[in-house]
Amino acid sequence: MSFLKKSFVPVIYALLTVIAATDVVLFAYVNVARYSGMVSEAFFRDPSDMRANVPPSGYSAAGEKAPLPSLSESGWAVRYATPQCGYCRSDEAQWSMLKSKLIKKGYRIYEVPPDSVASYFDSAPELANETQISYVEVGWMKRYRFTATPTTLLFDGRGKLIWSHMGIMNKDDQKSALRAWFFN
Repeated sequence: MSFLKKSFVPVIYALLTVIAATDVVLFAYVNVARYSGMVSEAFFRDPSDMRANVPPSGYSAAGEKAPLPSLSESGWAVRYATPQCGYCRSDEAQWSMLKSKLIKKGYRIYEVPPDSVASYFDSAPELANETQISYVEVGWMKRYRFTATPTTLLFDGRGKLIWSHMGIMNKDDQKSALRAWFFN
C-alpha cells in the first residue's frame, strides 16, 4: 500500500505543476490581450467613433461666438454647404424637409461654409432656424475633413456621429437619417 502512495505522489505533483503553469499562461494571455486592445484602440480609433465629440464651435461672420447646444437637446446636425455650390442649391428642398423634421425632434442645426467668403448672408432663407459658423475651430474641422459640398452630419445628444451623407440627398437618405435618429 505504501508503494502505491509513493508512486502516485510524483504524478500528483506533476498534475499540480501543469495546472499551475496553465493558470499562469492564461493569466498572462488575458492581460496581454487586454493591454493590446487598449493600445490598438488608442492608436487606431476612428474619429467618428469617439464618444466625446463636441459640436463645432467658432464664430459667425460678424464675430459673434456660436451658441453650443445643451446636454438636454436631442443632438445636432452640421451642414457643410455654400450658396455658390450648384449641388447645395439642388439639394435645398430635401435638406429643408430633413431640417424641419430634425428641429421638431429637438436638434440644433449648424451651417458651416468652406470659408467666410462662401458664407450665406445673415438673412438668407436657407439659414432659417440655423446657426452659421463661418470661422470653425481648426481641430474640429480636422476631425471630419470635409471634402465636398453639401455634406451633412448628424450627432446624438452625447456627441456621437450617428449619420453622415455627402452629396445631394434623396427621400431614402432622409429616411435613413431619421432611422439613425430613432435608433439612437
